[in-house]
Amino acid sequence: MCGSTPVRSGSGWPLRSVVSTERSRARPSGSTSDQGTPYTRSTMNLEAITPRLAIPAQALVLEIGSGHRPHPCADVLTDKYLEDIERGGRLVTDRPFVQADAERLPFKPQVFDYAICRHVLEHLEDPRAFFQEVSRVARAGYIEAPTAIWERLHPSRPYHRWYVLEVDRELLLMPKPPSDARSPLGRLFETLNRYSPEYRLFIRRYADLFYVRHRWQGRVRYRIVSPDAEARAWFLEPWDAERIARFVPPRSPLRQALDLLVGAVGSVIGGGLRRLPRPSLPRRRRSIDLAALMQCPHCAHQTIVIEEGHARCPACGWQTVVVLPS
Repeated sequence: MCGSTPVRSGSGWPLRSVVSTERSRARPSGSTSDQGTPYTRSTMNLEAITPRLAIPAQALVLEIGSGHRPHPCADVLTDKYLEDIERGGRLVTDRPFVQADAERLPFKPQVFDYAICRHVLEHLEDPRAFFQEVSRVARAGYIEAPTAIWERLHPSRPYHRWYVLEVDRELLLMPKPPSDARSPLGRLFETLNRYSPEYRLFIRRYADLFYVRHRWQGRVRYRIVSPDAEARAWFLEPWDAERIARFVPPRSPLRQALDLLVGAVGSVIGGGLRRLPRPSLPRRRRSIDLAALMQCPHCAHQTIVIEEGHARCPACGWQTVVVLPS
């Protein structure tokens, strides 16, 4: 659970004033469509997916790829893009924010107690670098990503580069072939996800089938497999009964009925609550000296200067956008 002590940061700098100057950096290379088909905007509801995280109130929490819906426990936010690129809405910067690449984080070793990273892993070019970096800057954390099953049902995201599963508390990753961004089913399940409460209820009930929700401490356990590796059975071969039972354990008729009732009630109540206006909740920490947490991701210089909406390394000249809410 999160504490409730407010965050107070230094003087603010309007994000809008720096977006236009950083526009070229914010865009990924390549087209923003797949053979004439626009990228699909996210319809995922992270509040319904992410479990309650047992984070102490005094913990300093980093969120990597915070995007348009940062986690309420996060104290410091990062995102690679300032514009709405590969996410479902406008960037939120209501807490100290640093524009940063998840594979080269501009923070000192072990300065964070906890790191949250949701729906970033599948986008990365080099997951190994990310796992090394997140373990370097934080002592523990939570990683969330769509599973290989979700990717096959919702294929219209060519910017998703990896199939991901969690097996025996280890993350398995396999490169996603570009051809898998197209499917004979088209956007069938994407449309169900948007318009069918029954389908969304099914996803919530079997969330572990559709979403990796991995907690780690010390370091992230992972394995990147090639299509010819032994682990390919999880990605490329039909699952046998033993594999299926790990995600869909047998239940008695009574348990099925109870779970259905609880899930339906929770879906209705949760949907109603999400439509209510959100109050402005106090943040968790009194103050954050952002410069004291940072180091240069290029030369590892540990004195960073923050001025006029940018963090700058005086040793090598590296700089990035920062936002300090007033």
